[in-house]
Amino acid sequence: PPLTLAGRLVGAGDAVRSEALRLEVAGQPIALDVGVAPLSGAPVGTLVASGRGIETSALLGAFSKSAAEVSGPLRFDAQFRAPLAGAKPLLQVVNGTLDFTIAPGRFRGVSMLKDTIERSGPVVQAAVAAGQAFGGRDVKRMYSDEFQSLSANARVAGGIATFDPLRVVHAAHRVDVQGRVNLATRALDASGQIVFPNE
Repeated sequence: PPLTLAGRLVGAGDAVRSEALRLEVAGQPIALDVGVAPLSGAPVGTLVASGRGIETSALLGAFSKSAAEVSGPLRFDAQFRAPLAGAKPLLQVVNGTLDFTIAPGRFRGVSMLKDTIERSGPVVQAAVAAGQAFGGRDVKRMYSDEFQSLSANARVAGGIATFDPLRVVHAAHRVDVQGRVNLATRALDASGQIVFPNE
């Protein structure tokens, strides 16, 4: 993608570290702090990255040929470290955390609640209809691609990113998803629930 990297790399003894390093991806600014130490022996690389007010659709669109399906201002903080001298692929040895929030935002043309109910079969659909008939909520009025916030804290270790939970908060309900992603294959193993808070 179109990107610009500016800053300084400084050698200090048996280490290299960055100063005022800044990355722009498709015009979206990301602050970076990188280092490698020790340069002899078994070096370990560290990366700290953060961003505030980043437009999610612009960032995702820079890495994909298709239009980004998630939009909204993004805040994120990431910290990773990994040994650099071993034979294993980097994705298998990196460790760290990624914490992010998009608020507010939208899934372009996608209602998670609608998709969940429609894919759950006739029993769930009948229960929703019966609930409305007996004075329950009109669930269809909650079908929206907008959300108040999407957030997660992911832990990365052994080639796996684990999130517990990834939470999407809508005006009248929220979605909580627990699971893991294989970083090499991008295979997802997850489960979740839709929660309607008591009014």
